[in-house]
Amino acid sequence: RSRPEGFVRALKVLREECEPERLICFARNVSRDDETVTVTSLASAKAEMADMRTLVIVGNRLTRRIGRHVYTPRSYEMPSYA
Repeated sequence: RSRPEGFVRALKVLREECEPERLICFARNVSRDDETVTVTSLASAKAEMADMRTLVIVGNRLTRRIGRHVYTPRSYEMPSYA
């Protein structure tokens, strides 16, 4: 069963606030034999990529793809406004 209207709204908000290159992970059927993980950009994300069995993780502006892995640094330097 799918309820895409809520996720359509979430994608709209993300697209208004974030850069198109922002990484999003779609993990479906986690810990099952038919588990799938898809990593894509916000620009390429579609509401149909998520259903009630999908965990969606939105990276921050520093999240990067390293090989088949997705990595977000634990800390980073804040910009200086002095």
